[in-house]
Amino acid sequence: MGTDDVIQRSKAQHVTKDPHPEIPQQRWAKKEGALQAVVRSAARVLGCEEHALKGKPLWQRDLIIYFLWEMGLFTNSDIGASFGLSYSAVSRWAALVNNHTAVDPAIKKQIEMLSAQTKI
Repeated sequence: MGTDDVIQRSKAQHVTKDPHPEIPQQRWAKKEGALQAVVRSAARVLGCEEHALKGKPLWQRDLIIYFLWEMGLFTNSDIGASFGLSYSAVSRWAALVNNHTAVDPAIKKQIEMLSAQTKI
């Protein structure tokens, strides 16, 4: 269980470097600048400046990180690089926001608003 052989077989079966030709979101996400375009759009929806999201923990930044993570179109490394975080920090922030959505309906509403209003 968890051996390198099992991991490599699983990756070969489920992970592809090329986007699926029939899934437009995957093709779009591979374009240069796609992640930054989503971040800009999400920042506008939340009423903040994109440059203000880097470096300090803000609720807007956390929501955008969760939103990008939940989309599943970008890797944690790519998301982290755009915010100056490690890939593991992205996982941690996404888990924290996910836990808060169960407790605070306002956060869940903001995530839904991001989903509805962010242009992809």
